[in-house]
Amino acid sequence: MSLIPRDKITELKTAASVLEVSKVAIYELEKMSVASLINEAANCGETSVVCSRYISDQLNDELKSLGYTVSSVKQANINDVVHLIKWGDE
Repeated sequence: MSLIPRDKITELKTAASVLEVSKVAIYELEKMSVASLINEAANCGETSVVCSRYISDQLNDELKSLGYTVSSVKQANINDVVHLIKWGDE
């Protein structure tokens, strides 16, 4: 199940159907956020992007299966981790 489309957002759904949406929503939103970062960087001629948000193991695995290289970069604050996502040789 995917997210509820904007044109259907005012329709009342069954509890079971919205529960299914709820179960996938966090991952779908995470994936859309990272995809946006990647696509915007690609549109600017970049071959990598720094992602300063959490990347779940599931999304990390999906990115790698699609040919991306994902590496963690520690920040000055030891609790902060950013990710460098690359799709080019540079």
